[in-house]
Amino acid sequence: MTTTQTQTPSPSAQQAPRRHWGHRITERDLAIVDAVARHRFLTTDQIATLFFPAEGGIVSSQCRTRLRHLVAADYLTSFERPTLRSEGRKPTLFGLTAQGRDLLIGELSYGPEDIDWKPSYNAVSWPFLEHQAMLNGIFITLSQAAPRVGWTLTEWVDDRVLKKRHTELVPVDDPDGTRRSVAVVPDAYFALARPDALTDKHHLLQFFVEADRATMTVVSTRAQQRSWQKRIRAYQAFFESDQILKIYGTKQLRVLTVTTSQRRLESLKAATEKEGGQNRYWFTTEAALTGEAALEKPIWFKAGSDRPVSLRQPE
Repeated sequence: MTTTQTQTPSPSAQQAPRRHWGHRITERDLAIVDAVARHRFLTTDQIATLFFPAEGGIVSSQCRTRLRHLVAADYLTSFERPTLRSEGRKPTLFGLTAQGRDLLIGELSYGPEDIDWKPSYNAVSWPFLEHQAMLNGIFITLSQAAPRVGWTLTEWVDDRVLKKRHTELVPVDDPDGTRRSVAVVPDAYFALARPDALTDKHHLLQFFVEADRATMTVVSTRAQQRSWQKRIRAYQAFFESDQILKIYGTKQLRVLTVTTSQRRLESLKAATEKEGGQNRYWFTTEAALTGEAALEKPIWFKAGSDRPVSLRQPE
């Protein structure tokens, strides 16, 4: 599903309760269910950031109460994430239900075809759920960061849509002389509109996103094994093909990778450089990516350079 910035309802709208199948719901409740449908899964913290902003990132009791209500009404379902004892409890994940889908159709005038959901979407593995939570966190951070610098997040497209958009295979030549054909599907695509003070127009910056949870091997020694090195090799072939021009009208896209640690970042960056990847590949860590830092601070490391830069930095 294609999404743009999720908007928190105005205070007046939040105070307009209605009833659906005997359950009292507010405009904000509808917006929460809609956001979960758009992003497939959201955590308690992510929902709190979008709809119950508070100082210090504390999840309010009001947020928890409304989420309990939406689960009890069967508009959302909850997933308690497994954790190691040393990690502490992780925020709960929430997904859509059949009744939640029907709520959106009945209250927001969506057609069934407008909501990309089916029951099997909730029967997924924990690695998938964790990856989705990380990816949605990136979206939320960018949606917070853009207004801070006067930019606009004009589009965010997840891999459900990208799989339909990136269907054409590109040939990839491996070092052992074999050729394989692959569909290159980023984890997400987004666009930022940057004001141009000289022309009073907006310059569109386009990006692919990779959310790396350190579950993929960096360098593979087996032909059939997935690896970061092979992914970059496929990206390189994609950027050299005509397919990217057909879809986006330009090859001037950057690949932003958010990963779990500085050590992992350095490994991914080195593997990317070994494959000839340079300035278009940028890396940062999940901990460094905040609303205050995402665009404004030098938290990004470009392939081919050791000096951290900010995303606002002119090319």
